[in-house]
Amino acid sequence: MADAVTGLPGRGNTFLTGPNRTAPTTYGNSVLLEGTKKNFKDVTPGTVGMHTLRSGLEVQCILVRNTSTIALLPKRVVKFAAGYRNQRVDAYCRLDSESVAGVVDEYLPATGVPVNDLFWLVVKGPCLVKTSLGGDVTNFIAEGDPLVALTAATTGATTAGRIQPFAITSNATFAASGAMNLLGRAMSARATTQTNADVLCDLRIA
Repeated sequence: MADAVTGLPGRGNTFLTGPNRTAPTTYGNSVLLEGTKKNFKDVTPGTVGMHTLRSGLEVQCILVRNTSTIALLPKRVVKFAAGYRNQRVDAYCRLDSESVAGVVDEYLPATGVPVNDLFWLVVKGPCLVKTSLGGDVTNFIAEGDPLVALTAATTGATTAGRIQPFAITSNATFAASGAMNLLGRAMSARATTQTNADVLCDLRIA
């Protein structure tokens, strides 16, 4: 499917990107766009002109609204707003193995998604995701490892919205929640010293 979606932003852009466009507090007809699903080619982030294919796979995204109180940054995992599943997200994930809505579009600029704007949330296929800030077992990822959300102090913390490898433990509750809320599997590896890094993940969220 073509990356250019008529009337909708391409990846790396938000719906209200551009001059004389601001994100409203009342959404009007734009609510009808919330939940739109599209498939895109898997291209390497940062390539311009002739896009460089990263793989022959497709990436499935959902157009969702940022209803949090902060700009959501690329490559971070987020959760749906209560009552708006597949339509709006309102925070980074911050609990071990909690349910993940998807990953904020990796092609977005470092400033992320403004509050109330619409953006592409990645739910299936290859996508870069941010690793832990801790140089410990949460950051030791082997290719093929199943991945889940990582705990953080608050939903807005720098440590929030990140991933860790899932491991079966003696804690039955953690094991069950992890099994139900797997994001997907790592397509690349990271060592404990490679903190706050990008890991390529084959997402299988929705």
